[in-house]
Amino acid sequence: MPVAKQKAIALPGEPEPVLPPTTRLNLNLSKQARHKLDELCEQTGETITEAVRRSLDLRVYMHECGLRGERVVIVSPDNSMRELVMSRF
Repeated sequence: MPVAKQKAIALPGEPEPVLPPTTRLNLNLSKQARHKLDELCEQTGETITEAVRRSLDLRVYMHECGLRGERVVIVSPDNSMRELVMSRF
């Protein structure tokens, strides 16, 4: 069975990643989380697999920012700012 090609996802300022071989993953989601994932995929046109990959990449990036002592800030259209704080549990 052929394996679908993956798109490399590079975050801003990061080098293009080298793609490892694919690994199958079974994921248990609550109904609410699945609904949110379905809505995201519908809005972005991504597959569920691609949405999960991109979400993981973003989470890793934010974790690495925190390790470096950096902060993630969201700037609204009116230029107000909020810091995005990731809880650790």
